[in-house]
Amino acid sequence: MPPGYMPPQQQQQKKRWPYVLLGLVGGVVLIIVALSVCFGVALKKGVEKAEEVGLINTETRHARIGEPVKCGNNLELVVYGTKEYTDPSGFSTPKEGFYFLVLELSLENKGKEKEAFSSLMESSVKDKDGFSYDITYVSVEPSLKEGDIMPGEKSRGFIAYQVKKGAEGLRLEVDPLLGDTAIVELGR
Repeated sequence: MPPGYMPPQQQQQKKRWPYVLLGLVGGVVLIIVALSVCFGVALKKGVEKAEEVGLINTETRHARIGEPVKCGNNLELVVYGTKEYTDPSGFSTPKEGFYFLVLELSLENKGKEKEAFSSLMESSVKDKDGFSYDITYVSVEPSLKEGDIMPGEKSRGFIAYQVKKGAEGLRLEVDPLLGDTAIVELGR
């Protein structure tokens, strides 16, 4: 036999391995696609069910100052007014080019179960240009109660945001983890 000669049977076996490997890879890809489709269908059904029972954001509701608006699952939000704040003690001062915007608001639990609220995690003031301003801590009393609001309970107080001077089209956005989002036009 000449050097490097391979019987025809071994040549065929050598040529088959790429096809076997390709078949295995194709099979694994098909299994992954099938599992992804099943997972996607199950996830879609889960999201639909969560929306039905109010566990995730189902609607965005709009209001103006003085108008009640639903947010979360069973909270009713009312913004009574806004004002600029200057700390008489001089202890709290806004950054250069900003001012403190104080909102007086209330949250009332109209449901039968407690509702959690965190102004730090669930609220911001936004302007018409899309800039978002987070809550800031200044000494304006009484401050809005944070945490659980029991059924029938109403929490009323002040919260403040550090907002850029000259910002227009300000609105408060309360976006709870569970339930509806509320947007209140602040008229500034």
